[in-house]
Amino acid sequence: MNIRLGDSVVDSISGFKGIATARTEYLYKSSQILVECQALDDTGKPVDGVLFDEARLRPMDGGGLWRVSTADEPAVTVNRKEADNGLRESS
Repeated sequence: MNIRLGDSVVDSISGFKGIATARTEYLYKSSQILVECQALDDTGKPVDGVLFDEARLRPMDGGGLWRVSTADEPAVTVNRKEADNGLRESS
């Protein structure tokens, strides 16, 4: 499975949903993806992100964010659907 940073994903076991924001790779272990959601806890603070083995995650349709840039402007965050309509992912 190849989860891209910025993809909207769901954990196939717990059902936790969010945006893939970081990838951790190990020499002798499977890659893990940090998933952050937009939910707030009871005190109004953002819910902590959770690391999942990449194999547990499934992409969700039509969602996510990408960091993109053009030659004329700095990188900006856009909706994934806009990125899929011709803008390119930047590193």
